[in-house]
Amino acid sequence: MPPDGRFILNSWHVLHVGPGVNLEILLEALQRLVDRHEPLRTTFDRGEPPRQLIWEHAALTVDVVHLDGEDSVEDWVSRAVGVPQDRRTGPLFEARVLHHRGTTYLILLADHLISDGWSAEVMLRELGVAYHAIASREPVLFEALPVQFADYAAWQHTTLTEAVTAGHLAYWRTELAGSGPYSQVELPFLHAPAATGWTGGVVSVPLTAEQSHAIRRTARLTNVSPYTLSLAALSIVCGGYLAERNSFDLIVHGSLSGRVTPELHHLVGWFANTVPYRIRWTSDTPIREVLEIARTAIAGALAHEQLPFAALVQAIDGSRYLGTPRQPGIFLDVNLSWRLGTGIDGLRCLSHDRFVTQTAPGLHITIDLAHGPARIYCRFGLSSCTAPDVLRFLGEIKHVLLAMPAYLDRPASRLAADSVATAATG
Repeated sequence: MPPDGRFILNSWHVLHVGPGVNLEILLEALQRLVDRHEPLRTTFDRGEPPRQLIWEHAALTVDVVHLDGEDSVEDWVSRAVGVPQDRRTGPLFEARVLHHRGTTYLILLADHLISDGWSAEVMLRELGVAYHAIASREPVLFEALPVQFADYAAWQHTTLTEAVTAGHLAYWRTELAGSGPYSQVELPFLHAPAATGWTGGVVSVPLTAEQSHAIRRTARLTNVSPYTLSLAALSIVCGGYLAERNSFDLIVHGSLSGRVTPELHHLVGWFANTVPYRIRWTSDTPIREVLEIARTAIAGALAHEQLPFAALVQAIDGSRYLGTPRQPGIFLDVNLSWRLGTGIDGLRCLSHDRFVTQTAPGLHITIDLAHGPARIYCRFGLSSCTAPDVLRFLGEIKHVLLAMPAYLDRPASRLAADSVATAATG
Protein backbone atom coordinates (compact mmCIF):
# COMPACT_ATOMS: atom_id res chain seq x y z
CA MET A 1 0.00 0.00 0.00
CA PRO A 2 1.50 3.39 -0.93
CA PRO A 3 1.90 5.79 2.02
CA ASP A 4 -0.95 8.01 0.82
CA GLY A 5 -3.38 5.08 1.00
CA ARG A 6 -4.13 4.92 -2.72
CA PHE A 7 -5.67 1.79 -4.18
CA ILE A 8 -3.16 -0.02 -6.37
CA LEU A 9 -4.67 -0.58 -9.81
CA ASN A 10 -2.92 -3.59 -11.28
CA SER A 11 -4.19 -5.96 -13.97
CA TRP A 12 -2.95 -9.48 -13.44
CA HIS A 13 -3.37 -13.05 -14.62
CA VAL A 14 -1.96 -16.32 -13.32
CA LEU A 15 -1.14 -19.07 -15.82
CA HIS A 16 -0.50 -22.67 -14.82
CA VAL A 17 2.45 -23.86 -16.92
CA GLY A 18 2.18 -27.59 -17.61
CA PRO A 19 5.20 -29.85 -18.14
CA GLY A 20 4.74 -29.86 -21.91
CA VAL A 21 5.13 -26.07 -22.19
CA ASN A 22 8.57 -24.72 -23.10
CA LEU A 23 9.05 -21.83 -20.66
CA GLU A 24 11.93 -20.29 -22.61
CA ILE A 25 9.84 -20.11 -25.77
CA LEU A 26 6.89 -18.79 -23.77
CA LEU A 27 8.96 -15.88 -22.45
CA GLU A 28 10.32 -15.17 -25.91
CA ALA A 29 6.74 -15.04 -27.19
CA LEU A 30 5.91 -12.54 -24.44
CA GLN A 31 8.78 -10.34 -25.62
CA ARG A 32 7.20 -10.31 -29.08
CA LEU A 33 4.04 -8.86 -27.50
CA VAL A 34 6.09 -6.14 -25.82
CA ASP A 35 7.65 -5.31 -29.20
CA ARG A 36 4.22 -5.22 -30.86
CA HIS A 37 2.16 -3.13 -28.44
CA GLU A 38 3.32 0.36 -27.48
CA PRO A 39 1.55 0.46 -24.06
CA LEU A 40 3.72 -2.44 -22.91
CA ARG A 41 6.75 -0.20 -23.55
CA THR A 42 5.28 2.87 -21.88
CA THR A 43 6.13 4.99 -18.84
CA PHE A 44 4.65 8.28 -17.65
CA ASP A 45 6.32 11.50 -16.56
CA ARG A 46 5.30 13.65 -13.59
CA GLY A 47 3.48 16.26 -15.67
CA GLU A 48 -0.09 17.43 -15.08
CA PRO A 49 -1.65 15.57 -16.70
CA PRO A 50 1.01 12.81 -16.94
CA ARG A 51 2.52 12.41 -20.39
CA GLN A 52 2.89 8.99 -22.00
CA LEU A 53 6.47 8.11 -22.98
CA ILE A 54 6.79 5.26 -25.50
CA TRP A 55 10.16 3.52 -25.64
CA GLU A 56 11.36 2.15 -28.97
CA HIS A 57 12.49 -1.06 -27.29
CA ALA A 58 11.96 -2.53 -23.85
CA ALA A 59 13.20 -5.86 -22.61
CA LEU A 60 10.61 -7.94 -20.80
CA THR A 61 11.29 -7.97 -17.07
CA VAL A 62 11.11 -11.50 -15.67
CA ASP A 63 11.53 -12.33 -11.99
CA VAL A 64 11.96 -15.99 -11.03
CA VAL A 65 10.78 -17.05 -7.58
CA HIS A 66 11.13 -20.42 -5.86
CA LEU A 67 8.42 -20.58 -3.24
CA ASP A 68 9.27 -22.71 -0.22
CA GLY A 69 7.75 -23.39 3.18
CA GLU A 70 4.11 -23.13 4.05
CA ASP A 71 3.38 -20.13 1.83
CA SER A 72 0.69 -20.93 -0.75
CA VAL A 73 0.56 -19.79 -4.35
CA GLU A 74 -2.64 -17.90 -3.57
CA ASP A 75 -1.04 -15.97 -0.70
CA TRP A 76 2.08 -15.16 -2.70
CA VAL A 77 0.09 -13.93 -5.71
CA SER A 78 -2.20 -11.87 -3.48
CA ARG A 79 0.83 -10.04 -2.06
CA ALA A 80 2.67 -9.70 -5.37
CA VAL A 81 -0.16 -8.05 -7.27
CA GLY A 82 -0.53 -5.47 -4.50
CA VAL A 83 2.94 -3.99 -5.03
CA PRO A 84 2.77 -0.63 -6.84
CA GLN A 85 4.72 -0.13 -10.05
CA ASP A 86 6.75 3.02 -10.65
CA ARG A 87 5.01 4.75 -13.54
CA ARG A 88 7.99 7.03 -14.13
CA THR A 89 10.67 4.38 -14.54
CA GLY A 90 8.68 1.27 -15.40
CA PRO A 91 8.36 -1.41 -16.36
CA LEU A 92 4.56 -1.29 -16.25
CA PHE A 93 4.29 -4.78 -17.73
CA GLU A 94 6.30 -7.64 -16.29
CA ALA A 95 6.30 -11.38 -15.77
CA ARG A 96 6.93 -13.46 -12.68
CA VAL A 97 7.85 -17.14 -12.93
CA LEU A 98 6.85 -18.92 -9.75
CA HIS A 99 8.01 -22.45 -8.91
CA HIS A 100 6.10 -24.17 -6.13
CA ARG A 101 6.29 -27.85 -5.18
CA GLY A 102 7.14 -29.02 -8.68
CA THR A 103 4.58 -26.81 -10.41
CA THR A 104 5.35 -23.70 -12.45
CA TYR A 105 3.17 -20.62 -12.73
CA LEU A 106 3.54 -17.55 -14.92
CA ILE A 107 2.12 -14.34 -13.48
CA LEU A 108 1.51 -11.45 -15.89
CA LEU A 109 1.28 -8.10 -14.19
CA ALA A 110 0.36 -4.78 -15.83
CA ASP A 111 -0.49 -1.35 -14.53
CA HIS A 112 -4.13 -0.53 -15.25
CA LEU A 113 -3.02 2.61 -17.13
CA ILE A 114 -1.80 0.35 -19.93
CA SER A 115 -4.14 -2.64 -19.85
CA ASP A 116 -7.78 -3.61 -19.30
CA GLY A 117 -9.74 -6.86 -19.35
CA TRP A 118 -10.12 -6.90 -23.12
CA SER A 119 -6.34 -6.35 -23.44
CA ALA A 120 -5.71 -9.53 -21.47
CA GLU A 121 -7.74 -11.51 -24.00
CA VAL A 122 -5.76 -9.92 -26.85
CA MET A 123 -2.40 -10.64 -25.21
CA LEU A 124 -3.14 -14.26 -24.35
CA ARG A 125 -4.50 -14.98 -27.81
CA GLU A 126 -1.42 -13.46 -29.45
CA LEU A 127 0.83 -15.23 -26.96
CA GLY A 128 -0.42 -18.50 -28.41
CA VAL A 129 0.22 -17.30 -31.97
CA ALA A 130 3.79 -16.28 -31.16
CA TYR A 131 4.52 -19.40 -29.11
CA HIS A 132 3.46 -21.82 -31.84
CA ALA A 133 5.40 -19.90 -34.50
CA ILE A 134 8.61 -19.80 -32.45
CA ALA A 135 8.26 -23.45 -31.44
CA SER A 136 7.88 -24.37 -35.13
CA ARG A 137 10.87 -22.17 -36.12
CA GLU A 138 8.59 -20.08 -38.29
CA PRO A 139 8.21 -16.28 -38.51
CA VAL A 140 5.82 -14.74 -35.99
CA LEU A 141 3.13 -13.27 -38.22
CA PHE A 142 0.63 -11.09 -36.39
CA GLU A 143 -2.23 -9.31 -38.08
CA ALA A 144 -1.07 -5.75 -38.77
CA LEU A 145 -2.31 -3.15 -36.30
CA PRO A 146 -3.99 -0.25 -38.13
CA VAL A 147 -3.45 2.07 -35.15
CA GLN A 148 -1.73 2.15 -31.77
CA PHE A 149 -3.08 3.35 -28.44
CA ALA A 150 -1.42 6.75 -28.87
CA ASP A 151 -3.43 7.23 -32.08
CA TYR A 152 -6.60 6.49 -30.14
CA ALA A 153 -5.63 8.97 -27.42
CA ALA A 154 -5.05 11.67 -30.05
CA TRP A 155 -8.39 10.85 -31.71
CA GLN A 156 -10.16 11.04 -28.35
CA HIS A 157 -8.73 14.50 -27.65
CA THR A 158 -9.77 15.64 -31.11
CA THR A 159 -13.33 14.32 -30.98
CA LEU A 160 -14.10 15.12 -27.34
CA THR A 161 -14.50 18.83 -28.06
CA GLU A 162 -15.90 21.35 -25.62
CA ALA A 163 -19.31 21.17 -27.31
CA VAL A 164 -19.37 17.36 -27.28
CA THR A 165 -18.30 17.29 -23.64
CA ALA A 166 -21.03 19.77 -22.74
CA GLY A 167 -23.61 17.54 -24.41
CA HIS A 168 -22.50 14.49 -22.46
CA LEU A 169 -22.41 16.43 -19.20
CA ALA A 170 -25.91 17.79 -19.79
CA TYR A 171 -27.22 14.25 -20.04
CA TRP A 172 -25.41 13.05 -16.91
CA ARG A 173 -26.42 16.10 -14.86
CA THR A 174 -30.05 15.38 -15.70
CA GLU A 175 -29.70 11.65 -15.13
CA LEU A 176 -27.93 12.06 -11.79
CA ALA A 177 -29.89 15.09 -10.54
CA GLY A 178 -30.34 14.91 -6.79
CA SER A 179 -27.73 12.20 -6.60
CA GLY A 180 -24.13 11.83 -7.67
CA PRO A 181 -21.83 9.44 -9.55
CA TYR A 182 -20.96 7.56 -6.35
CA SER A 183 -24.34 7.38 -4.62
CA GLN A 184 -25.69 3.95 -3.70
CA VAL A 185 -28.43 2.28 -1.75
CA GLU A 186 -28.08 2.22 2.02
CA LEU A 187 -27.56 -1.49 2.47
CA PRO A 188 -27.39 -2.27 6.19
CA PHE A 189 -24.28 -4.42 5.84
CA LEU A 190 -22.35 -1.97 3.62
CA HIS A 191 -20.64 0.83 5.49
CA ALA A 192 -18.03 3.53 4.95
CA PRO A 193 -14.50 2.08 4.86
CA ALA A 194 -11.44 3.02 6.83
CA ALA A 195 -9.23 5.55 5.07
CA THR A 196 -6.68 2.91 4.05
CA GLY A 197 -8.87 -0.18 4.23
CA TRP A 198 -8.18 -1.94 0.94
CA THR A 199 -7.91 -5.54 2.15
CA GLY A 200 -10.06 -7.66 -0.13
CA GLY A 201 -12.26 -10.71 0.16
CA VAL A 202 -14.00 -12.92 -2.37
CA VAL A 203 -17.01 -15.24 -2.10
CA SER A 204 -19.13 -17.04 -4.68
CA VAL A 205 -22.32 -19.03 -5.11
CA PRO A 206 -22.48 -21.70 -7.83
CA LEU A 207 -24.92 -21.88 -10.70
CA THR A 208 -25.69 -25.23 -12.28
CA ALA A 209 -25.71 -25.49 -16.06
CA GLU A 210 -29.51 -25.69 -15.90
CA GLN A 211 -29.70 -22.52 -13.79
CA SER A 212 -27.35 -20.66 -16.12
CA HIS A 213 -29.50 -21.64 -19.11
CA ALA A 214 -32.65 -20.63 -17.21
CA ILE A 215 -31.28 -17.12 -16.67
CA ARG A 216 -30.48 -16.81 -20.35
CA ARG A 217 -33.97 -18.04 -21.21
CA THR A 218 -35.53 -15.38 -18.98
CA ALA A 219 -33.52 -12.72 -20.81
CA ARG A 220 -34.81 -14.00 -24.16
CA LEU A 221 -38.36 -14.27 -22.81
CA THR A 222 -38.36 -10.65 -21.68
CA ASN A 223 -36.43 -9.42 -24.74
CA VAL A 224 -33.56 -7.92 -22.77
CA SER A 225 -29.86 -8.66 -22.53
CA PRO A 226 -28.53 -10.79 -19.65
CA TYR A 227 -26.83 -7.66 -18.35
CA THR A 228 -30.12 -5.74 -18.28
CA LEU A 229 -31.75 -8.69 -16.52
CA SER A 230 -28.92 -8.82 -13.96
CA LEU A 231 -29.03 -5.07 -13.33
CA ALA A 232 -32.78 -5.24 -12.72
CA ALA A 233 -32.33 -8.26 -10.43
CA LEU A 234 -29.63 -6.48 -8.43
CA SER A 235 -31.89 -3.46 -7.95
CA ILE A 236 -34.73 -5.71 -6.79
CA VAL A 237 -32.52 -7.40 -4.21
CA CYS A 238 -31.37 -4.04 -2.90
CA GLY A 239 -35.00 -2.97 -2.74
CA GLY A 240 -35.68 -5.85 -0.39
CA TYR A 241 -33.56 -4.14 2.25
CA LEU A 242 -35.73 -1.03 2.04
CA ALA A 243 -39.16 -2.61 2.28
CA GLU A 244 -40.45 0.26 4.43
CA ARG A 245 -39.95 2.77 1.60
CA ASN A 246 -42.43 3.42 -1.19
CA SER A 247 -39.75 4.48 -3.68
CA PHE A 248 -36.30 3.19 -4.47
CA ASP A 249 -33.24 4.82 -6.04
CA LEU A 250 -30.02 2.94 -6.79
CA ILE A 251 -26.83 3.69 -8.68
CA VAL A 252 -24.82 0.72 -9.91
CA HIS A 253 -21.50 1.11 -11.67
CA GLY A 254 -20.63 -0.84 -14.79
CA SER A 255 -17.67 -0.94 -17.14
CA LEU A 256 -17.93 -0.42 -20.89
CA SER A 257 -15.15 -1.61 -23.20
CA GLY A 258 -14.67 1.78 -24.89
CA ARG A 259 -13.60 0.02 -28.08
CA VAL A 260 -16.03 1.88 -30.26
CA THR A 261 -14.49 0.95 -33.63
CA PRO A 262 -13.15 -2.36 -35.03
CA GLU A 263 -9.65 -0.85 -35.31
CA LEU A 264 -9.41 -0.89 -31.52
CA HIS A 265 -10.37 -4.53 -31.04
CA HIS A 266 -6.83 -5.89 -31.38
CA LEU A 267 -5.04 -3.25 -29.30
CA VAL A 268 -3.60 -3.44 -25.83
CA GLY A 269 -4.38 -0.42 -23.65
CA TRP A 270 -6.77 1.06 -21.15
CA PHE A 271 -9.96 1.78 -23.10
CA ALA A 272 -12.56 0.75 -20.52
CA ASN A 273 -14.72 3.41 -18.93
CA THR A 274 -16.87 3.31 -15.80
CA VAL A 275 -20.48 4.44 -16.13
CA PRO A 276 -23.22 4.85 -13.50
CA TYR A 277 -26.62 3.25 -14.08
CA ARG A 278 -29.43 4.86 -12.10
CA ILE A 279 -32.42 2.60 -11.39
CA ARG A 280 -35.55 4.11 -9.80
CA TRP A 281 -38.85 2.40 -9.13
CA THR A 282 -41.73 2.45 -6.64
CA SER A 283 -43.27 -0.30 -4.54
CA ASP A 284 -45.99 -0.99 -7.11
CA THR A 285 -43.72 -1.00 -10.21
CA PRO A 286 -44.08 -4.38 -11.99
CA ILE A 287 -41.02 -6.43 -12.88
CA ARG A 288 -41.49 -5.85 -16.61
CA GLU A 289 -41.28 -2.11 -16.05
CA VAL A 290 -38.17 -2.46 -13.89
CA LEU A 291 -36.57 -4.31 -16.79
CA GLU A 292 -37.46 -1.43 -19.11
CA ILE A 293 -36.03 1.08 -16.62
CA ALA A 294 -32.78 -0.88 -16.55
CA ARG A 295 -32.71 -1.10 -20.34
CA THR A 296 -33.20 2.67 -20.66
CA ALA A 297 -30.44 3.39 -18.15
CA ILE A 298 -27.99 1.19 -20.05
CA ALA A 299 -28.93 2.70 -23.42
CA GLY A 300 -28.34 6.20 -22.05
CA ALA A 301 -24.95 5.24 -20.64
CA LEU A 302 -23.93 3.68 -23.95
CA ALA A 303 -24.89 6.85 -25.81
CA HIS A 304 -22.71 8.95 -23.51
CA GLU A 305 -19.87 6.59 -22.65
CA GLN A 306 -17.34 8.74 -24.50
CA LEU A 307 -17.06 11.06 -21.50
CA PRO A 308 -14.37 9.68 -19.15
CA PHE A 309 -15.71 8.82 -15.70
CA ALA A 310 -13.02 10.97 -14.08
CA ALA A 311 -14.32 14.00 -15.99
CA LEU A 312 -17.87 13.17 -14.94
CA VAL A 313 -16.89 12.96 -11.27
CA GLN A 314 -14.97 16.21 -11.38
CA ALA A 315 -17.81 18.06 -13.15
CA ILE A 316 -20.61 16.81 -10.91
CA ASP A 317 -19.11 16.78 -7.42
CA GLY A 318 -16.07 19.00 -7.96
CA SER A 319 -13.66 16.31 -6.84
CA ARG A 320 -10.22 15.91 -8.30
CA TYR A 321 -10.04 12.37 -7.00
CA LEU A 322 -9.59 10.43 -10.23
CA GLY A 323 -9.17 6.91 -8.90
CA THR A 324 -11.32 4.32 -7.23
CA PRO A 325 -14.48 5.63 -5.52
CA ARG A 326 -13.93 6.90 -2.00
CA GLN A 327 -17.10 5.38 -0.63
CA PRO A 328 -18.52 1.87 -0.97
CA GLY A 329 -20.45 1.34 -4.15
CA ILE A 330 -21.88 -1.51 -6.18
CA PHE A 331 -20.19 -2.63 -9.40
CA LEU A 332 -21.73 -5.17 -11.77
CA ASP A 333 -20.25 -7.27 -14.55
CA VAL A 334 -21.85 -10.09 -16.53
CA ASN A 335 -19.72 -12.62 -18.38
CA LEU A 336 -21.49 -14.56 -21.13
CA SER A 337 -18.71 -16.19 -23.13
CA TRP A 338 -15.33 -14.82 -22.10
CA ARG A 339 -12.86 -17.48 -21.03
CA LEU A 340 -9.22 -16.51 -21.24
CA GLY A 341 -7.20 -18.96 -23.30
CA THR A 342 -3.97 -19.12 -25.25
CA GLY A 343 -4.42 -22.12 -27.53
CA ILE A 344 -1.25 -23.59 -25.99
CA ASP A 345 -1.69 -27.13 -24.71
CA GLY A 346 -0.75 -27.27 -21.05
CA LEU A 347 -1.03 -23.51 -20.43
CA ARG A 348 -4.13 -22.68 -18.42
CA CYS A 349 -5.35 -19.36 -17.02
CA LEU A 350 -6.51 -19.67 -13.41
CA SER A 351 -9.74 -18.03 -12.29
CA HIS A 352 -9.42 -14.65 -10.59
CA ASP A 353 -11.81 -15.61 -7.83
CA ARG A 354 -9.24 -18.11 -6.56
CA PHE A 355 -7.11 -15.22 -5.33
CA VAL A 356 -7.87 -12.63 -2.67
CA THR A 357 -6.26 -9.30 -3.55
CA GLN A 358 -6.66 -5.64 -2.73
CA THR A 359 -10.20 -4.55 -3.49
CA ALA A 360 -11.84 -1.14 -3.49
CA PRO A 361 -14.59 -0.57 -0.90
CA GLY A 362 -17.99 -1.91 -1.82
CA LEU A 363 -19.27 -4.86 -3.84
CA HIS A 364 -17.75 -5.89 -7.18
CA ILE A 365 -20.21 -8.48 -8.46
CA THR A 366 -19.71 -10.74 -11.47
CA ILE A 367 -22.50 -12.93 -12.80
CA ASP A 368 -20.56 -15.51 -14.80
CA LEU A 369 -22.75 -17.40 -17.27
CA ALA A 370 -19.94 -18.53 -19.57
CA HIS A 371 -19.51 -22.16 -20.52
CA GLY A 372 -17.84 -23.99 -17.67
CA PRO A 373 -18.43 -23.52 -13.96
CA ALA A 374 -21.07 -20.76 -13.94
CA ARG A 375 -21.34 -18.78 -10.71
CA ILE A 376 -22.03 -15.45 -9.10
CA TYR A 377 -19.00 -14.13 -7.29
CA CYS A 378 -18.08 -10.92 -5.57
CA ARG A 379 -14.89 -9.16 -4.64
CA PHE A 380 -15.40 -6.80 -1.74
CA GLY A 381 -13.47 -4.56 0.59
CA LEU A 382 -13.26 -6.13 4.04
CA SER A 383 -13.29 -2.63 5.53
CA SER A 384 -16.83 -2.05 4.21
CA CYS A 385 -18.59 -5.43 4.67
CA THR A 386 -18.16 -9.05 5.79
CA ALA A 387 -18.06 -12.35 3.89
CA PRO A 388 -21.23 -13.88 5.42
CA ASP A 389 -23.27 -10.78 4.55
CA VAL A 390 -21.98 -10.72 0.99
CA LEU A 391 -22.59 -14.45 0.55
CA ARG A 392 -26.20 -14.01 1.65
CA PHE A 393 -26.55 -11.05 -0.74
CA LEU A 394 -25.32 -13.16 -3.67
CA GLY A 395 -27.79 -15.89 -2.72
CA GLU A 396 -30.60 -13.34 -2.92
CA ILE A 397 -29.45 -12.24 -6.39
CA LYS A 398 -29.46 -15.87 -7.51
CA HIS A 399 -32.99 -16.37 -6.13
CA VAL A 400 -34.32 -13.27 -7.92
CA LEU A 401 -32.74 -14.23 -11.24
CA LEU A 402 -34.27 -17.71 -11.11
CA ALA A 403 -37.67 -16.66 -9.73
CA MET A 404 -38.23 -13.67 -11.99
CA PRO A 405 -40.35 -15.42 -14.68
CA ALA A 406 -43.08 -16.13 -12.11
CA TYR A 407 -43.21 -12.46 -11.03
CA LEU A 408 -43.04 -10.56 -14.32
CA ASP A 409 -46.43 -8.90 -13.96
CA ARG A 410 -46.25 -8.50 -10.19
CA PRO A 411 -44.70 -5.62 -8.22
CA ALA A 412 -40.93 -5.75 -7.90
CA SER A 413 -41.33 -5.12 -4.18
CA ARG A 414 -43.06 -8.51 -3.83
CA LEU A 415 -40.12 -10.40 -5.32
CA ALA A 416 -37.72 -8.24 -3.30
CA ALA A 417 -39.46 -9.17 -0.05
CA ASP A 418 -39.57 -12.86 -1.01
CA SER A 419 -35.85 -12.88 -1.83
CA VAL A 420 -34.98 -11.56 1.62
CA ALA A 421 -37.35 -14.06 3.27
CA THR A 422 -35.91 -16.95 1.28
CA ALA A 423 -32.35 -16.04 2.27
CA ALA A 424 -33.38 -15.71 5.93
CA THR A 425 -34.75 -19.26 5.97
CA GLY A 426 -31.64 -20.69 4.39
